[in-house]
Amino acid sequence: MKVLIIETGGWGGICHYTFNLANALSKKGVETVLLSNRRYELEGFRRRFTLIKKIDSERGYIHNLKEIIRVIRRGNFPLIHIQSILSPRRDWMLLYAFRLLKKKTVYTVHNILPHEEGEREARGVRRAFLSLYRNATHLIAHSEANKEELSRSFGIEEERITVIPHGNYLFLLPEGIPERGKILKEFGLHGRERIVLFFGAVRRYKGIDILIKAFKDVEKAIPDARLLIVGKPLAVGEDAPHEEYIHLAHELGIEKKVIFRLMYIPLEEIYKYFTIADLAVYPYRDTTESGSLQLALAFSKPVIASDVGSFRYAIDEGKNGLIVPPGDEASLSRAMIDLLSMPEERLLEMGIHSRRIAETRYRWEDIAEKTVDLYRRVLLHAP
Repeated sequence: MKVLIIETGGWGGICHYTFNLANALSKKGVETVLLSNRRYELEGFRRRFTLIKKIDSERGYIHNLKEIIRVIRRGNFPLIHIQSILSPRRDWMLLYAFRLLKKKTVYTVHNILPHEEGEREARGVRRAFLSLYRNATHLIAHSEANKEELSRSFGIEEERITVIPHGNYLFLLPEGIPERGKILKEFGLHGRERIVLFFGAVRRYKGIDILIKAFKDVEKAIPDARLLIVGKPLAVGEDAPHEEYIHLAHELGIEKKVIFRLMYIPLEEIYKYFTIADLAVYPYRDTTESGSLQLALAFSKPVIASDVGSFRYAIDEGKNGLIVPPGDEASLSRAMIDLLSMPEERLLEMGIHSRRIAETRYRWEDIAEKTVDLYRRVLLHAP
């Protein structure tokens, strides 16, 4: 079996997911070729698959489209698995062409629609995604909830959607045990603080404003509590809220209790933030899945998350974390206070349960096996 996987970004969550999937598929005997960005951030990581770096973010759409077509022609791939695309408003034509040429395509729907409201509601975007989904041979969703939403929102037949969970992020764990005290000193902390971590790209849909407002009550109940917000602001214009968040912390009078690290964190430094955190929080307004949440599980952290997308599947209520309604500041603050008030030993137990979930529920070997089974079905039975 031979497959071409297309992932255009070369960095961040979808890149990390695709790297692990490609490695796992290769271990299953699939001849796996990954087409990605020239600035591929996992270049130095050990891999079992063939990597082709042709996508150039600084070149125009037509240039990158030609590169994709060249790779497909030269490789004679019977199956193309798409993880990310160049432009939803244009790429529907590419999938339509694949369909006309009898090329079989699997499309992993990491995000059903764009996250930012301005982009999501722009003219033609919904129609473009509808065409993408209809022209793909088969779709992968990460949870039953995501499958139902995809089917309901776009009228996609459920038999054309297969649920395959997101995989774990154990590949980013450091060798050895990090010195927590040393890392705390780097942040100017003395070690008595109880640290709540938000980690991931800073975007409006992730509910960071809700988290900051909820933390006001946490700080009152637990004076040693600190909120650590870490990640690169990605959105631009009206959808770029990071300066609002800094202003909000000042407005609430908790600016000394909220630590911002608004930058992209190199992979080799991610461990620092999870090492010093007591728990990780994901207060998203909406999403399908989150690689950042997978980081928390891998790094053995208790988790608080909104009840959106597939988050509930990652949390055993009360065992490794808590689920709260999206947008509910009061529930979020109570959940943070409840966990931070627990003895350290109890939080450690919850973290161990998170790690167990990462190692069992999100095993890449199982995900690869399900993916290979899907490939076989698509190749054998699709028209």
